[in-house]
Amino acid sequence: MDRKSNLLEIATNTSLFLLHVVVGTIGVSVEASLLRYSIVASLPSLARTAEWISLETPYFPIQILVGLLCGFLLGRRVKHRVMLWIWTVPALCIVVMIMFVPLRPVIVS
Repeated sequence: MDRKSNLLEIATNTSLFLLHVVVGTIGVSVEASLLRYSIVASLPSLARTAEWISLETPYFPIQILVGLLCGFLLGRRVKHRVMLWIWTVPALCIVVMIMFVPLRPVIVS
């Protein structure tokens, strides 16, 4: 019975991991878009700046920060072990890449 319960726990954790990845990917995109549109609606003079920061900045920092914040808050509330890894590890990898990998200049013709 111990092996069966261990396999069940692995299957449950894997399913939760995949569910959080899918929901997190879609949810962060939607939340970042809503955040941008709420800024644009309240302050129309910042429309171009908000669009540039959220869509044209390499590595999409707004989406990363929204995902990290949502993951942290959801992780504290729901307390799934898997949620820590879903939100934190990809965000930290991208932050390290931004800090240590030089960005090439983008030339628009």
